Amino acid sequence: MLDTLRERGWWKGKRLGANLDDDLCQIANRLGQPVGVRRRRSLVEVLKPKSADLAYANSLSAQYQLSSFPYHVDTAHWPTPCKYIVMGCKSPGSCNRKSLLIDWKSLQLDDSDMNTLKNAVFLVKDGARSFFSSILSDNSPFIRYDIGCMHAIGPDSKIALQILSSAFDKSVKIEIEWEKDDILVLDNWRLLHGRGSSSGPIRPSESRELHRVLVK
Repeated sequence: MLDTLRERGWWKGKRLGANLDDDLCQIANRLGQPVGVRRRRSLVEVLKPKSADLAYANSLSAQYQLSSFPYHVDTAHWPTPCKYIVMGCKSPGSCNRKSLLIDWKSLQLDDSDMNTLKNAVFLVKDGARSFFSSILSDNSPFIRYDIGCMHAIGPDSKIALQILSSAFDKSVKIEIEWEKDDILVLDNWRLLHGRGSSSGPIRPSESRELHRVLVK
C-alpha cells in the first residue's frame, strides 16, 4: 500500500477484518495521526448525500446537497490540510455515484499559471479562525483548494480560479467505482477529489454511505 500511495497518490483495496471502521482506523494509524474533522466527534465520519437542512452549515453538502461535488482537497480551511484521507464503502448506493480524482502533478500549468496560484490571495472562511491564503506556496508542500470555503477577494484570485477550472477540464480524471467494503486512501496534498453525478434520479434515499478518517 505505502509504495503505491507514494507512486501515484492513491491506493484502493478491500476490508480485511471483521469491521470496516476498525480497518480504516488501523490504516490511518499506519499513515500518521488520525484526527476528527470536527470537535468532540468520532474519528470515523459517516458521509451520505444529504439535503441542506441535514448538512453542517457552510459544508459542501449544504451548498451542493444531493448533486455532484466540485474538485477539492479536504480540510482546506485548516492552517495545514490533513495529509491523508482513508475512506471505506459501507454501501455504494443505488445511483452508481463515482468518486473522481485529479492528480495535481498531471495538471498542465505553465510558469505564469503557477505564479498566479502562488500570489492570488483568498479568504479561507472558518468562523472566528478565518485566514488569508493562496492556493500554492513555495513554503508549503500541499495545494489548498476548496471553493466551498475559499473566497476570491480580487481579480487575481478570480483569474486563479479560471486557471484551475480550465486545467481541470483538460486533465485526466481517475474514476473510482465503489463496492461494499472497498477502501480508498488518498494523498490529500496531491489528489483533488469530487463526487460524480448520479446515474439516475437524485433522491435522499439512495443509501450511498462512505466512512472517512482523516490523517495529519
